[in-house]
Amino acid sequence: TGEGQGLIDSLTVTANPVTEYTLTLGVNDTAMGSVSGAGTYLEGTTVTVTATPNPGYRFVMWSDSVTTATRQITLRDNDMSLTAYFEPVPQYTVTVNAVMNNGSQQDGLDEMVHGAGTYADGDTVSLEGVVQGCATSFVYWVTAEGDTLYDNPYTFVIHADMSITAVFAIVGGIDDADVSRWNLYPNPASTTVTIEADKPAEVAILDVSGRQVMHTTVGAGTTTVDISRLAQGVYFVRFNGHGAVRKLVVR
Repeated sequence: TGEGQGLIDSLTVTANPVTEYTLTLGVNDTAMGSVSGAGTYLEGTTVTVTATPNPGYRFVMWSDSVTTATRQITLRDNDMSLTAYFEPVPQYTVTVNAVMNNGSQQDGLDEMVHGAGTYADGDTVSLEGVVQGCATSFVYWVTAEGDTLYDNPYTFVIHADMSITAVFAIVGGIDDADVSRWNLYPNPASTTVTIEADKPAEVAILDVSGRQVMHTTVGAGTTTVDISRLAQGVYFVRFNGHGAVRKLVVR
């Protein structure tokens, strides 16, 4: 009716506006990585964003301090901007030396250790002492801190530069009785070391590469030897030049 039509004409229809927000993503260096998920979305939309590092780099965090590379963001109230930060993956060097347990040199000794090289942080490294023929046997590893490790292969996850020495022995060489005729202490040592021997002897101190760095003579009984000029590290003390050897850690 005319009366009803007038009532309809007087009504004002109000619609809720559609609200959209923009998500802007960036990176600290495009050479290091990329991001995905940027765009314009309806209010309340949950968006998955991902930071993907390029080879040789790793994701660190977003500009709001979130350290999860793939995350979900719900857009409400305002536009949003985030930056993904990447960094180069640290590279570490594994240095492996090889020596005979009597300090002697042997052709091809360096070829008897595998695993030296440069690795990325978090890589799994496997070091192996490989015997050549039946005349040589692997004995143990010695770390730069003086620890003795018997695993062969020796496997670990790398987070820093590392130096380690593989010790080999001649099969059928010195026996325990020969080694037991002398001793040294304290070990580790810093300025002096005391050597106990059952008879006078020549004593040579060699570094982890097998190079002689010190030579002295000791008498029967106890002799104090000054080692203050030796740098901190791991050494091998050879008694009488015939094979009896002790490991010495200088700190």
